[in-house]
Amino acid sequence: MKIEDHGMLLLGAKEAGKTTLICELLDRGIASFVSNDRAILSSDETLLGLPVAVGVRAPTIARYRALASSSAPLLSHRLGLDDPGSRTYSTSDFVGCFGATIATEVPLGTVVHLARSEDDGVGISPLDGERAKQVVEDCVMYRPDNSQPFWPSSNVGTTTPRLDLYRLEIGRDELPRAVDALLSLID
Repeated sequence: MKIEDHGMLLLGAKEAGKTTLICELLDRGIASFVSNDRAILSSDETLLGLPVAVGVRAPTIARYRALASSSAPLLSHRLGLDDPGSRTYSTSDFVGCFGATIATEVPLGTVVHLARSEDDGVGISPLDGERAKQVVEDCVMYRPDNSQPFWPSSNVGTTTPRLDLYRLEIGRDELPRAVDALLSLID
């Protein structure tokens, strides 16, 4: 996503809240949409959006009236999104629900790894060293021959980016505070 001129990449496991957080930022008019689930990070650390369909689970659809009332044609569900009530939107229909804009490329400034927490509250902490490397390795796609990652390498054999990495733990019903935490990273 793009907030002002700042590119931010959200990483995390399935159901960590990536799409819901993007919806919240778009709904508030804070961000421009770059991509969902797939993006390319060029060697000059520019985040390039891919126009793939956006799968949204039923609880997120119910949270945002614009998604729930959308008359956009239903696309075939993507792999792994077979929950009842889930929908898959084209990129333009998804962004249009919020009256937002699409940014096709943006300089990447921050990478945030989202994690769900059973505790209340929101916690944000920097990631570095082995923890950062593990997060990146878990989320980065490689070329089919397992060669170069789609991520700039700071030195040979290392996939840790030269960017700011953070871990954001989000407790139950803490979406507003999670947005505030993200915004604090670009001030």
